This record gives sequence, C-alpha cells and structure tokens, in this order.
Amino acid sequence: MCLELKKFIDRISKILLAIESAPPRCTSGIQALCTLKIAMDKAKLLIQHCSESSKLYMISGIARDLRRTKFPLAPAKEEAGKVILGLLRQAIPVPNSVNDLELEAVQLAASTLEITFPSTVLIEKRSIKRLLDKATDTDPKKKILKWLFYL
Repeated sequence: MCLELKKFIDRISKILLAIESAPPRCTSGIQALCTLKIAMDKAKLLIQHCSESSKLYMISGIARDLRRTKFPLAPAKEEAGKVILGLLRQAIPVPNSVNDLELEAVQLAASTLEITFPSTVLIEKRSIKRLLDKATDTDPKKKILKWLFYL
C-alpha cells in the first residue's frame, strides 16, 4: 500500500511541477494547487513514517526469530562444557591453586574448543577480564571467573 501511495505521489509531483511553472489563470486554481501541495507534503510524511515503521517491524521480527533459534553445539564442544561444569560444581579452588587433574581437564576442554593458539588464549583471557571488571563483589560468578582467569 505504501509503495502504491509513493508511486501516486511521484506522478502527481511531476504533474505539479509542470502546473506550477505555467502562469496562473485564477485565484481558485492557485488555492487548489496550494491545497494539493499541502496534501502531497502530508502524504510524503506518511510514507516516511510507514517506511520507518516497516523497518522497525522487520527488525523486531528478526530479533524475535533469533530468540527462538537454538544454536546446537557440536558433541565434542558440549562434552568440553560438561567437563568444565563438572569441575565448577565440585568446588572452586582458591585462585593460583589448581591441581593436575583440573588443569588436564581444562586443557582438554580448551583443545576441544580450539583455544590452542596464544592469540585465542589471549582473547579468552581478555573476555574473562572484562567480565570480571563488570562483576560485583557479591556476584557468585566472580569466583568462577577468577578461577578460569588464573588457569
């Protein structure tokens, strides 16, 4: 509907320019042209509003679709996550005191998640550091983040 209105406005605008360039014949014609011009401006504003609303509607639809979408993990990555969660559920040790079994489990998870290069390790550490900075002192996640940061 908006597209049809836009086509109609474009056609009238072309005709209106031709009429305005011709010398006026009477005052009622001038008044009719002024009224038409005002109606055209209102229609253009309506089309602009429709196009902005359509974009917002499309964006909200995309956001709704993304909320419903499930991103499946590869079985190996899911298993790596379970190993880390298992370690976290046992008990989180004091930072800087990680036993060999925990370190081996984390190394296995890191290799499964393809965190093997120094650059990827650095990216993960920076991400954990940012999360640590955002976490409050009373946040239970802070202890987990510290534990992961010092691995």
